[in-house]
Amino acid sequence: MTLKQMIKSSINFLCLFLPLVIISPAWGIDARQKLQELEQKLLELEKRIQSRQSASPSPPLPTEIQTPVLPDPSNQENQSEVIDESSPISKKNMEEDGYGFTISEEDDLIKPDNNPYNRIGFHFGFTIPNDTEMGMGKISFDPGIVLGVEYFRYFIDHSYLGIGFDIKVFQADGALTVPYNNSSLEFKYSGDCSISDFYFTLGQEWELSESLSILTQASIGFAFSKYELNFAHHPTNSTTSTEKTYDISDSSFYYSFLAGLNYYWNEKWQSALYYELDGRSEAGELDYQSFHQIGVKTSFAF
Repeated sequence: MTLKQMIKSSINFLCLFLPLVIISPAWGIDARQKLQELEQKLLELEKRIQSRQSASPSPPLPTEIQTPVLPDPSNQENQSEVIDESSPISKKNMEEDGYGFTISEEDDLIKPDNNPYNRIGFHFGFTIPNDTEMGMGKISFDPGIVLGVEYFRYFIDHSYLGIGFDIKVFQADGALTVPYNNSSLEFKYSGDCSISDFYFTLGQEWELSESLSILTQASIGFAFSKYELNFAHHPTNSTTSTEKTYDISDSSFYYSFLAGLNYYWNEKWQSALYYELDGRSEAGELDYQSFHQIGVKTSFAF
């Protein structure tokens, strides 16, 4: 029996019992008043229950159980092809390996990973020496070649630190006019020259695309110079000649600025075309000298 039915039964009982109370004088007026108060409280209680039921009705019970709709396995192959082909996780850019999917090689083309890594490289180029001053006058040189090896430590932002060693080989060839008394003497000179450079490098790569980047670097170090210059004077009216050889070996300060265009063949191998301006300070009897270089660099990551 519900609470509402119990209240209605109590009210009906009071309706039957109340006349007996009124008729029986032994109960008195106090008993009739208490019964009336009790009836009033029961009516108020019934109204409260009805108001609560109308304010928060209980949700309807489901008439039937709904089962989830599972995808058709035979149609999954067609659904997977709906993925946008331009998306970096499209089907064409992924391959299934049993544990999930792996990104294609294009996504890691520029660098092996995002962590610091090492790179060793070699460079070859042509060097064009600028003129330098000697005690007797200006000395000119023919173009030569340069060979070098470098080691770099790359960081996450594509900057790098490194060390390197290269050697430049070139020749001196020309004529020098020296004032003598009221006339001048002409000396022809020639000789083999070489400069070995040991340097520290700070550089940065600026990415242009997946396979191209701009390369910039600056270096400082030491230059070890060796010049063998032979001067010879041949008088026009004499069979004798005057010759003098200068063997200059000295160490000096070295600097370099380089810019190049870098191309990545794959995630390990890269090559670059570069231009470099480098120079050395005074070496023995020779004044400051600078060089222009154009060459090719190639390096491998490990």
